[in-house]
Amino acid sequence: MSPRRKQAPQPQRLLPGHKGFWRQLYHEMTAALADGAFMRFNGYTVPNRTFNYRSLDEFRKLIDWVRTQADLEEGIARHRGRILAGQGGRR
Repeated sequence: MSPRRKQAPQPQRLLPGHKGFWRQLYHEMTAALADGAFMRFNGYTVPNRTFNYRSLDEFRKLIDWVRTQADLEEGIARHRGRILAGQGGRR
């Protein structure tokens, strides 16, 4: 009888709706971008959703969207510039 091999513990995957889900996905995606792993596959699948991309530009846009979701989940409001209209010289 051969001894069973111990497997490395897998990080627990959070489900949508749990605090930290989008932040965890964001960190996974940035790590994949850093080591070039994003080129080996063309999408991410999370429960009830699939995100696909075909180029680096689409992958960066997806990362930005996931970051926005993570910020919303944690209550962090992203800065949005505003344009204020003046009177225009009429009284």
